[in-house]
Amino acid sequence: MRTLKVKCPTWVHVETFYSRKLRKDKTLTLRVPFRPEDGSQLSLGLDLPTGEQIPIPGTVINVTPEDDGRRNAMRLFLHGLTPELLARLKALVAEAKESAPEQFTMPPPTPPGSSAVPPPVPRAASAPRSAPPPAPPVAPKAPATQAPQEFDLTSALRPMPKAASAALPASRPEDAPVDELIEPPYTPTIDSVSEYERDVFVQLDETLRRLRESSAHEVLGVAEDADVAAVREAYFALSKRFHPDLFARYRSTAILHMAQELFILINKAYDRTRDALVAAGQAIVAGPALISHEGWLAGFSDIDAADEPGAAEPAADGSGTWSLSDSSVAARYPGIEDVLGLVAERKFEEAREQVAAALHFDPRDRRMRAIYHVISGRELMAAGEDSAAVTQFEAALAHDRNSREARDGLDELRARGRHSGPYPRTLR
Repeated sequence: MRTLKVKCPTWVHVETFYSRKLRKDKTLTLRVPFRPEDGSQLSLGLDLPTGEQIPIPGTVINVTPEDDGRRNAMRLFLHGLTPELLARLKALVAEAKESAPEQFTMPPPTPPGSSAVPPPVPRAASAPRSAPPPAPPVAPKAPATQAPQEFDLTSALRPMPKAASAALPASRPEDAPVDELIEPPYTPTIDSVSEYERDVFVQLDETLRRLRESSAHEVLGVAEDADVAAVREAYFALSKRFHPDLFARYRSTAILHMAQELFILINKAYDRTRDALVAAGQAIVAGPALISHEGWLAGFSDIDAADEPGAAEPAADGSGTWSLSDSSVAARYPGIEDVLGLVAERKFEEAREQVAAALHFDPRDRRMRAIYHVISGRELMAAGEDSAAVTQFEAALAHDRNSREARDGLDELRARGRHSGPYPRTLR
């Protein structure tokens, strides 16, 4: 069952959810970027301001596409919204009103016809200014005597200039556009490659031409509906095959250029496929990792208000007995000790899935992000790849400098004596 998350940042949103958004028949109308099937099961995850998520099972009644063609109006019947659960939500809102009533107070509305701008404050009367003293009289100057000018017959016979017209003046040479010299892009040819390297150039050229005409999933060599594991496996396989560092042994600049263009094309295809998986709710991005995920995220404003608000009523015994202190982060996902126990049993995939679930709830948890790399490091140590394990432990310390699990892994590698290069630099 997929999960549709609805985030309520304040308790006012929670009260609005069950008093205005919810109808009497326990149905909601949401605008979502996907199209579920009628009658399918969908869980509505209500995120409270405390960080707790309350799952409410529901059934899709009908789906109507919007006019823009990007979203669909989905009507969801919340059969899991029991009277006890509704009473619990109302008790939480009542407790929040008692502890912080200022969150629920609204400013009084401005009456019609009144101006919100305050009237100007009159200035205080100031003392009258004294008139400036009169200026002293100025004696009139005698007219200056001008020397007689000689009449120039040549200047008198010159034609008079024409009056300036309203049209724009003619462009001068400095106003003319300058032709910029733009160098054409570098296009490698087979003539610039030596004879014993031409086979490699021809293979890269054919591969690049073929992939440029393909879609993103065809570039990676996966199906259009491939999952996260298939996309990651295909991307790493292509990286090991076409990374530009693998072609550094060739002296031809044309081969290096073709390899770089090909690897850029592969990275763009991976980015587009990754973004499509995230938009479809099948994956989340946690740092450099692409983690499989089942669910979507809907905004609170995507829920339409009900025509008849205040639909559901709490049960008779639904008093505010449930407290905010009953919710804890440790109850939402397994603790780190449980994850490390799975690592000790070499159940690396199961441990990684539990950490991914915790990161989905709180992606900024530094210790959980470090534990994710510790699991990969332990798995590589079990496979005998100590050099790659050091990289994972260093990545864990980059997320959490005080990660005891990552330091223990590096201590074990130092005791083995197989890899001692980056270790002193890591613990500096």
